[in-house]
Amino acid sequence: ACRWIGGAVARSHLRLSEDIRAGRRGDLKSGLHRLTDRTYGKLRARAAELGVEPDAYTASLRCLLLSADPDCRTRVFFGVGSGGLFRLRDGLWQDLEPFIPESGGAGRAAWPGGEQEAGPDGDRLTMDLQITGPASPDAE
Repeated sequence: ACRWIGGAVARSHLRLSEDIRAGRRGDLKSGLHRLTDRTYGKLRARAAELGVEPDAYTASLRCLLLSADPDCRTRVFFGVGSGGLFRLRDGLWQDLEPFIPESGGAGRAAWPGGEQEAGPDGDRLTMDLQITGPASPDAE
């Protein structure tokens, strides 16, 4: 799954990087959903080839896209399944999507203090990871 999604991101890297730099959240959301759906389609097809139930041949997938442009502060996090996003801060890993069990025993990824923060258009695809970028070459 990682190889498939990595290849899909590589093939789409020009468009993805343009969308990230321009802040086109809607385009990013639809494009990344399409790439993720294709990857999961390949997993389901491979399960059928092996004669295995699709639910028994699946994976959780979490990806973080960063622009190589030092002036672009947007980071894009996407994926499906269980798992989460971690940040290394002061030598410790912080879970940005801690597992919080719901009543009835099932669990879900939730944000500390309640709902995940949404962007101005209500989109929860992108988020500020509060990562300090490198200093400008002109900085003294």
